[in-house]
Amino acid sequence: MAQDGQSRALGVTFGPSFFAAPDLATGVQSTGTGTFSPKTSGFGAGLNYGVSGGMSVGRAGNFDVGVGLSGFLTFGSSNNRVVDSFSGPGTVNISGYTTPANASINLSTNVIPGTSTATSDIDHTNPQGGREDVTVTDTNIGGADNIGTVTTAGGANSFALNAVATGQGTVNSAAAYGAVAATDGGIFLGAGDLTGLSITTDVSRGFVFTGLDATVAFSTSVNAMAVQAYAGPSYKFIGQSSNTRISVDIPEIAPSATVFPTYSMERTEALFASYFGGVVGGSMSAPIADNLIFSLGLEGGAYYVRETMRGNESYSVAGGVTPVPLTTVNNANGVDFSADGLAWSARISPSVTMALSPRTQLTLGASVDYLSRVATMSRRAAATTSTYAGTGNGNGTLAYNNAAQTNGLTFAPMWSITPTVSFTGQF
Repeated sequence: MAQDGQSRALGVTFGPSFFAAPDLATGVQSTGTGTFSPKTSGFGAGLNYGVSGGMSVGRAGNFDVGVGLSGFLTFGSSNNRVVDSFSGPGTVNISGYTTPANASINLSTNVIPGTSTATSDIDHTNPQGGREDVTVTDTNIGGADNIGTVTTAGGANSFALNAVATGQGTVNSAAAYGAVAATDGGIFLGAGDLTGLSITTDVSRGFVFTGLDATVAFSTSVNAMAVQAYAGPSYKFIGQSSNTRISVDIPEIAPSATVFPTYSMERTEALFASYFGGVVGGSMSAPIADNLIFSLGLEGGAYYVRETMRGNESYSVAGGVTPVPLTTVNNANGVDFSADGLAWSARISPSVTMALSPRTQLTLGASVDYLSRVATMSRRAAATTSTYAGTGNGNGTLAYNNAAQTNGLTFAPMWSITPTVSFTGQF
């Protein structure tokens, strides 16, 4: 902080902040015909507060030397909804943090003139010894058929959802669905003509950004321009929280007296990152009118980053024309990841300052900030064996039988724009 001939200075800053954090993957892998959104946006907004102080400590040659301390705190949030909507043949795979170890799901559909066939076969033994072994199949030669069942193991430690929908006549189609949820993971699959299938992902994210810099500054004047350069250690912290709910509305083929239950997956996640490093920067200030000074600041930083992430997940099924009682199974594994790496930052900050009195100033400014590495969750679908790719007609098979861990950390840059109002006083 420039001292402007005074020995000590103290300033406070506040203003809105608009940021683009890394997008967050939904974990819904949809293929085929339709409109799909594999991630939710990281755009958000919040409020920024800052405080800074400095003092002159003497001169070094032609330079005034000062020391300063500055910190900031930003609270932000974002809310997003994306919907995957199918309008024809395709497949969908929604895998949990982990997927069930002793489970197999086999889906098949086949439509030929005069006959539509769909099968959903599940064989599962949960970690506590309970079992679901269910096959739902339908061969339809006319009209609409919708068949579904939910099976819960003893102790409610797991459940299995089977559903098939077939049509012959006005609509010739077949779709099959299967889901398994247990304490060691969950997975939902769908295949065939998925017209009308809707998968809604709602994400609520919260952000806390804070930092503290301690700097030594060297200031001088060149004609009517004040020039300052500074450097020193820097610390930043980013905290992220997210709540995600994925709801699957399985469509029936009309006319139908059957209403399939709703499958859902919920995640609660927290991610923390600490940045240890240093900054170097400078500013130039010059009068542009009576009692008005324009300043332009540039800053860069380099950091070592340490990230940790924890998450919990649950799977639920409920509803239907014959209501299925709400059944929820918690994933006992959760996730606990850590990573480290290097990051760099950049900032540009123009401002205009007006003197309110000989010792107080009002500054209107803005800062544009860039941070090269911010962590978010990556999500991958568990491996399946499929014969649907390229068929174009919704006929094929889709099978799952291998447990997997499907998540990890990934990294992307973050931008922010923060208009500010500052009050500074010297004493």
